[in-house]
Amino acid sequence: MPIRRPTPRAVLVTLAAAALAGTGCDGAARAFGPAAAAARTHVDDFFGGLAVRFVNVQRNPKFTTARGKLARHALSPSRLWGDSAVWTSQGGDARTLELDGSSDGQRYLFRAASGVPSPDRPGDARHVMRLHSLGDGAWQWNTAVEHAVGRARAHEVAAAMTGGIAALARPQADLRPVLRAGLPRTAAALGRLLTLEEARSTPLADGSRLVELRARFEPNRLKATMPAFAQYVQKWVHPSKFSLALADARGGPARWLTLTLREDVLTVRLRARADGELLALDGPARPMPDTLQFRTDSRIDYMIWDVGMDKLAGEMTAIRGAHERGWAIRWRKAPEWHIPLGVRHLMSGTLNRPFEGEGMLLRLALRDSDVSQTLLVRRFDVAVKESAIVRWIGGLGFRAMDDFSGRAEVEENRFLAEALYAMRADLGATLVASGEPGAAGPE
Repeated sequence: MPIRRPTPRAVLVTLAAAALAGTGCDGAARAFGPAAAAARTHVDDFFGGLAVRFVNVQRNPKFTTARGKLARHALSPSRLWGDSAVWTSQGGDARTLELDGSSDGQRYLFRAASGVPSPDRPGDARHVMRLHSLGDGAWQWNTAVEHAVGRARAHEVAAAMTGGIAALARPQADLRPVLRAGLPRTAAALGRLLTLEEARSTPLADGSRLVELRARFEPNRLKATMPAFAQYVQKWVHPSKFSLALADARGGPARWLTLTLREDVLTVRLRARADGELLALDGPARPMPDTLQFRTDSRIDYMIWDVGMDKLAGEMTAIRGAHERGWAIRWRKAPEWHIPLGVRHLMSGTLNRPFEGEGMLLRLALRDSDVSQTLLVRRFDVAVKESAIVRWIGGLGFRAMDDFSGRAEVEENRFLAEALYAMRADLGATLVASGEPGAAGPE
């Protein structure tokens, strides 16, 4: 039951930039294709397809109406169930909202419509949100998103990310010059919000290296050009505390990656070999297994309240199919909730409903095909049970979303589009330096 904040998208772009740093030296850009020409096209389509989704975003009237109602009542679905303004189809125990996303070269339009086809151009997308009634105040949400990103194979993108990690595990003690040299445009684009305070690669006795990255959110830098986004980051990121660890699924102490956000500072720690393989941060240098524990703690100081959850642990499983790469995370155990004393009397077992039975599922993957676009696929399944406390949490999330909608969202979209186009241009320049014409894009 998340509160909508801009940090997840900004963090993902930051981490992707770090993972692809140094590609000019280690050839990770070439991993995007079997030959330089294919790599050029794949880089252009992949990052361009991601970036265009944030360019001048518009919504048709039906989706504009539906989006506002979903933001307010996602955790109280009974108020949505009979509202035909929300859905593109209704029948039996299910309601469905389908969205088509596409660019006309000037804007990216989300359009609510029935029978949306599979995406067939870089940047095109299909969203399908379904609500099922389970009875007795319980509801099931199933969301599936397909976003076309060109024809790079899933294993090629995975190899590029591995190559980027290998570049971080290089002998330099201070990686900041490597990051700036490998991705100068990306560093400048992200530098409007983030200061990279530290990027270290420390050699260990077994030949692997401990990599530590520390970046500080500084929204004041954005005030001149993106004042609403800067204000939103200050209001919702500054009071946030978040930690994530990929840990031993068997409950042991070993961790393979940690990420923390506290007092505006984002810190990432990992250990890797020269070939880019992640190793256990703790204890012997074990390679990362296909099944891990995905463990998070998150808090936010909102007005006079400390709201959030600790010890949210899910099972994270690697997806390694012939045409698919990604991760699936399933949460079956409820966390420790932090709820204000004034509303704690409302608490009941309904807060634990998402973790019962099959639990809550998040699936993120790249899926390629011999005949169609490679798709960035996201699936999210969650069950909720209505209650006073769930409605209170939903109201808090709506206030965050309401703050974000409008000018702040427009400016964040522009920030992300410019960062992704910068990454495309940097990787294209790497391919140019290798002696081939590179991918190009707006800077």
